[in-house]
Amino acid sequence: MWKWADQRPFLAGLCLIVAGIEIGCWAAMPSLLGARSGVSALMFTALLITDGLAVWFLPEYRKLLGVQAAALGLLALTTTNLGGLFVGTGAAVVGGVLAFRWTPAEPPTTAAQPAAAEAAEQAPIARAQADADTFIPGF
Repeated sequence: MWKWADQRPFLAGLCLIVAGIEIGCWAAMPSLLGARSGVSALMFTALLITDGLAVWFLPEYRKLLGVQAAALGLLALTTTNLGGLFVGTGAAVVGGVLAFRWTPAEPPTTAAQPAAAEAAEQAPIARAQADADTFIPGF
């Protein structure tokens, strides 16, 4: 489980799923706040939870999903009871930023890989020196 979570933006997806649930909870309890947020809260809930799952299972789209999630969180301020009383909006923006900034970990290098990379780097230089040695001026 932890190996799987280390290879993708796990915390970003978790923040986005929590943001979706938080925004959706206020839509499910209109009597507590006294206002109704309607269909927009259900839409934001579905989109943020989907973004969180997509960040986990499709990390190659993390930048697009991060920007989309942050925008959804900010839009939720005006349409869904202050974005779940600012908690849902905050979680969506933080999750979007984490998804956007996440980079895959570099695979560990072995001792043979740097030597092979150095040899490949030196090959054009050796070839140029060999060409310079065989160059005969005037021909």
